[in-house]
Amino acid sequence: MQLCLLFAFTALLACEGSVLRARDAQESADSTAGLSRQKRGWNFQQFLVHEGETVNQRRLITDLKNMYKKEGQEKVHFEVKGNSMGTIFQLEDSKLYVLQQLDRETRESYSLTLYVYNAQNVLVEDGEQITITVKDENDNAPVFPEEEHKARIPENAAIGSEVIYMKATDKDADDEASDYGRVKYSIRGGGMGKFTIDSATGLVTLHGNLDREDEDLYEVVIQATDSPYYLQDVHTATTTLSVTVTDVNDNAPYFETTYVEATVKENTEYGTSVTELVAVDKDVERNAQMTYSLVDDSEFFMVNDVRNKGVLRIKKPLDFEASSDHVYDVRVRVDNTEPLVNGAKRSPTNDVVTIKVKVENVNEPPQISKLNLKFHVKENVKEGHIVGRMRAVDPENDHFSWKIEDSNDNSSSKFRINSRGELSVAGDLDREEVSSYEVVVMAGVFDEPAPLFSKVSVNIVVEDVNDNAPVPLPESRILILCQNHEGGLYEHQRLKPDLKAVDADSKSVNGIFTFTQADDPTWDHNFKLYQKEEGSAAIYTERSDFDASNTEEYKLRYIISDGGSPAMNATYTTTVKVCQCMADNTSVCGAQAIRSLVGIGTPVILIICIVAFLLIIVIVAVGLVHRRRRIELEDRLIRESTKSDDHDFNTGIGDRCEGGGEEDNLEWSLPHLMDGIRENKIAESCIVPMRAEKQMALPVADHLDYIEECKSKMDQDSDGIPFDSIQVYGYEGEGSVAGSLSSIASGSVDSEQDYDYLKEWGPKFDKLANLYGGHGSDEPEQLRN
Repeated sequence: MQLCLLFAFTALLACEGSVLRARDAQESADSTAGLSRQKRGWNFQQFLVHEGETVNQRRLITDLKNMYKKEGQEKVHFEVKGNSMGTIFQLEDSKLYVLQQLDRETRESYSLTLYVYNAQNVLVEDGEQITITVKDENDNAPVFPEEEHKARIPENAAIGSEVIYMKATDKDADDEASDYGRVKYSIRGGGMGKFTIDSATGLVTLHGNLDREDEDLYEVVIQATDSPYYLQDVHTATTTLSVTVTDVNDNAPYFETTYVEATVKENTEYGTSVTELVAVDKDVERNAQMTYSLVDDSEFFMVNDVRNKGVLRIKKPLDFEASSDHVYDVRVRVDNTEPLVNGAKRSPTNDVVTIKVKVENVNEPPQISKLNLKFHVKENVKEGHIVGRMRAVDPENDHFSWKIEDSNDNSSSKFRINSRGELSVAGDLDREEVSSYEVVVMAGVFDEPAPLFSKVSVNIVVEDVNDNAPVPLPESRILILCQNHEGGLYEHQRLKPDLKAVDADSKSVNGIFTFTQADDPTWDHNFKLYQKEEGSAAIYTERSDFDASNTEEYKLRYIISDGGSPAMNATYTTTVKVCQCMADNTSVCGAQAIRSLVGIGTPVILIICIVAFLLIIVIVAVGLVHRRRRIELEDRLIRESTKSDDHDFNTGIGDRCEGGGEEDNLEWSLPHLMDGIRENKIAESCIVPMRAEKQMALPVADHLDYIEECKSKMDQDSDGIPFDSIQVYGYEGEGSVAGSLSSIASGSVDSEQDYDYLKEWGPKFDKLANLYGGHGSDEPEQLRN
């Protein structure tokens, strides 16, 4: 071995010598060729500085002059440049120092540039690179991530199954130069030998069989260690791995006891709980969900799943008397809702429980037979008629009675039941009002305080009998006879519509309707009725000269009979209208038909209506104009009356009313004068026309009295306007030879008229002549005409 090492060392020296000789030869050749580069006078070397070394002041790395050797060497000095010079490194003369503690994990190496100068301060070596490498030390421990380390594995997992990869990190180096950062893994505790870990990769695998029902959680302590080849300066880190064992359905449910007793009364109702069954399953959640079932079919019992329990219930009421020992054995099995995993076995005996159900006797009501709960009865039967018989049996053979339960409708009042259970009619029945009844029949003991009975609903159908006469349909009340039937007027015209009828009874009892003519002379030589097979009838005319202008309608009496037994019939009247039939199947009857015959059509009637309407408008307009003129004349009369200061109200009746023709006598209306007195006003005055030809006759004494009374009323009315007494009359007679003396509608002033001729009429008119005369006569042309 030593010989081998010696041989290798000798070969290495020989190789290095050859390399140096080759380099010197090259540099000599370069110098000979006249190149400016000179032969290097120092050997390159990489310097190592250990990290973490404590530096109190400074620590020497190397002396550069010891490395710089050159033939004919003269005195030189050195210069080192770099970013870290002065802070981390320092050059003093030829010695290079480190000034502080280095950390490889912060920076692994530093690069500096070396310059060499001669005594004349001329650069002889220009910028040689020096590398200072920080050597790693084991100054960092492995670190696991801070989060919780959890894993899940099913309880039926096979040995060797992967659980989880554990991973720790170390900042130190893990390479050829140093393995301080290489981490190894191991289990330091927990796990109960169920797990193992790969020291290099950190893979945790299953090492033993699991059973969640024994242990469902394992806390495994994992350790990470660095520097595996040295015992000194070893760093470690630990963490806890939580491994949860998940459940699988590997346990079948079972009963902790396989025998149960229960007691139930014989009258217990359907669905009542008898007992609850609870099985056990070591699994959890959905793997522990159970279902219960009967091992043997049962007539009286059933089982339901309720909140993971089995509830035994009554399926059919029990009968204490039906069983000699009054005991029922019921077996129930329990199963999982989910299938078991492969390899799981169910219990051979504990998955079935036997329930012994004991039936207790109770005093039960009679049991009513339900074989026949529907009866039929004719609607015309008499009171007391037997509809049917009810049957019941008391389990204890006790005495019981029958009863009909009261109802909100009148069903209970229509029937009664005796002690033998016989249902009979208690009132009148009418199928057309109520076709069936629901009667609640009870059997038992009805005495207080503890009545005991059972009840059933009985349907009683009322059957129809023929007890209603047929009646015609509404459309058969009026028939149409067309005067202008297409094809002209002819005999045997069929009237529309046909006669039809309806009957409140059913068709099964009333059969087909028959129509016949009643004893009525209107039929004779006018109309004839024909029966139709489907139970209706048609009426035809017997002549062709029907005319609405002579007779607008005819009344025909007829008889409708049904086909029941006994047959029912009734007599009715239909109206035949003589009409003008239109193309759209409508008809115009009566006076309208007559007008249609003379050719007055709808357009003509419309025009007449429009003309009449316009005529009415014209008349109303003329009346309104006339009324307006009267109002204007009366207003002028009032104004003239207020201007007359010398008007004498004490003059005789001749002064109050101006004379006129004999037509004035027609206007002396006593009721109008009386109305004027009652209303505390003078009646409307009659206005004298522009030309009068006759003298007005004096009124009779009664009229004079009322006129005087009217005058007195006006004299005593201080608030009233001093009306001219001519306002009493609404009209002044025509034909007076003197003409009108009134200023109404004259349209002229006093000076324009000549009143001297009034003096010729007598002393009573002197006053008027003096008041209005003496001014000449300039009467307007319109008044003279």
